[in-house]
Amino acid sequence: MSAKKIKTDTIRLYIPDIYQELTGSTVQDTIIEKNNLARKKLYLAVRRLLRENFGFDPDGSTTDEPKDFPSGFGAETAEAAAADTAIHFAQETGLFVGVYGRLEALGHDDPGLGRTEEIFKEKKSNGSPLFNKVDRGDRLISEAGIEYVLARRFVDFVTDAVKYYNENRELFTEVYKTLLIEGMQYGTDGEEAEEAVRSVGTTVFTIEAKQVALVTARLVDECINADHPQIRRYVLNALSISLGGGLEGSPSALDINLPDLDTGVSIDIIPENVMAVSAIYFSGMLEEMGLYKVTDKIVEHFMSGMLPISRGPDGDKIYEWIKAIPQRLSEQERRDTYARVFGLGGEQAADLLPNREYDELWRRFLSSVSLMRREIAAYVPQRVVAEQIHKAARDLAVNISLHGYGIAHFAAVEMQTLIREMIDMLSGPAILTAYGVQDMWQLVDRVNAQYMNAATNGVRYRTMAASGADVIQWLAKNASKLSSVSSARDIHITEVILSPEDQKLVDNVERWLAVTGNGIGVVERYTDPIDLQSQQTYPVLGPNGSKVQQAVRNVMNRAGAPEINLPAIPQA
Repeated sequence: MSAKKIKTDTIRLYIPDIYQELTGSTVQDTIIEKNNLARKKLYLAVRRLLRENFGFDPDGSTTDEPKDFPSGFGAETAEAAAADTAIHFAQETGLFVGVYGRLEALGHDDPGLGRTEEIFKEKKSNGSPLFNKVDRGDRLISEAGIEYVLARRFVDFVTDAVKYYNENRELFTEVYKTLLIEGMQYGTDGEEAEEAVRSVGTTVFTIEAKQVALVTARLVDECINADHPQIRRYVLNALSISLGGGLEGSPSALDINLPDLDTGVSIDIIPENVMAVSAIYFSGMLEEMGLYKVTDKIVEHFMSGMLPISRGPDGDKIYEWIKAIPQRLSEQERRDTYARVFGLGGEQAADLLPNREYDELWRRFLSSVSLMRREIAAYVPQRVVAEQIHKAARDLAVNISLHGYGIAHFAAVEMQTLIREMIDMLSGPAILTAYGVQDMWQLVDRVNAQYMNAATNGVRYRTMAASGADVIQWLAKNASKLSSVSSARDIHITEVILSPEDQKLVDNVERWLAVTGNGIGVVERYTDPIDLQSQQTYPVLGPNGSKVQQAVRNVMNRAGAPEINLPAIPQA
């Protein structure tokens, strides 16, 4: 981009995750307006807490309306805009975008954390069970024409986000500037476009606060400094991962900041834990398909000289894979993780406590969603109501969250890295030619059948991996709406017209049920709600956890670690 100045009145900054513009379509705009209301609550809550606790916006000029963002911000923004209208980064604008995006990236996009305005309007004398769900520090706020709940715990989330932003301010700034330029739009390209904009046009800079936060977090984890000579390349690479979708998309990039477990505040669904499990599930299905074993067999052929591959990029990838074998999780360690997190192969994990509840909770949630959507489409009396969907989703999310503690985060990061490496390696032209196949999935099928006598349905497991991981990610994104204090009205999959995100959930549910052969009979059998006598939300390793302690000792002994006596953690 040229260094020429553009007139200030031709500049417009558009941040769709703060306010999304309407499209003119009645159906789409209904969904957009509902989402914009939720965004406005987050916007106002963040602005209020920044004003109250961090000296933000001292002249009170910040706009009340997210659609006008970033108007206001006092004299500082005006001076910055006059100095450099193309990529100005006023301090207050940057702080707000960074904190807002950080909260979105971590799944803390509901300032009420599931508590609704109706809870506060209930009178204690009425005996409403909802009233007891209100934390003593929660507040009901009325401003800018709307009401919203400001949970006490949300204040901690904002404080942590501000701290993270201040620690990485320079990197946030560089990411913001780079993405701003990438999102610049005007009539034509190059100098002529800029010249035209200077006279008649409007330059629109489109940027998402969540992308700024996700990209910055990835660079922080990779130890990339703001003054790195290749900073733009690193930013764009991180952005491509964020936009990749599926396992490589932003929810499961898994550059995760672990939640603070020492705050003394009980949270029954940890979004980061659920996100991690989505990658572990993805890996587990590909393990069942035989992807890991096929990779090992191809490496074995390479080492024994059976593959007609020598120098070249494909040989280099296999060699690099071989060198890294000692640093990777073994097959047994991966399978132990699958068993502990979602019960896969739990009968073979004698020294662990597998998640035996997962499969039934999973099928109940999927069956409830499927049957409800079928009944809506057929206009028949509904046997599944919103509360059943909410309960099934919450039960599953709590179970996944509980089993996402500990090594799950770190195993998830390694597993998704291994999957990318295997896909890249097994897609090499020289390897495909050597085995006489067209793509890596044909390669997996051929090696499974010809060399390991273990033919598998590759399409089935690939579909289960992709659709199952997406369903789990939906649970993570909606964690605050599924919490113990939330209402079934907070989720909208019972509505006739669905948002794109909820429609994606329904599609993935039907895809998973179809590929696994779960017909209407099975679906109906799993839709009735069940009464869970107990629902643990945190790990227990205390006086009653002797089996867990022995399981940990067995794993450590298998890894060659010295014998230790694990302390008993006092129970609250």
